[in-house]
Amino acid sequence: MLKSIDLVEIRVKDWKSAVEWYQEKLSLKVAAWDPDDEYCQLEPEGGGCRLGLYGVPGVELGGRSRCLPTFQVDDLVATVQTLRERGVGVERDVSGGEEGFRAADIVDCEGNLIQLYEWYQG
Repeated sequence: MLKSIDLVEIRVKDWKSAVEWYQEKLSLKVAAWDPDDEYCQLEPEGGGCRLGLYGVPGVELGGRSRCLPTFQVDDLVATVQTLRERGVGVERDVSGGEEGFRAADIVDCEGNLIQLYEWYQG
């Protein structure tokens, strides 16, 4: 059976801009790089699941249903505030807590949703 998720891949129209956005705004680091195929894998400082960005220039990709990468954070409120200061759009502010976690959704440079969450006992 499935054991873990190692990679979440997003298809993007403007590969270079997407790679720069994830590096600058979310501080992800390049783990694998193939510029000839417009593909790279990025990962958070603490390791874990990698994010693959695959360039598909000129193709209409279908909005926000491409995938929903989800990242765990230690302090959701502070993280969302830092991302706002970096100019990142927040689609859904910090909410939840009743089920032991709370979450927020941000939007990348191509309109893809990204979920952030923290374990929470309020």
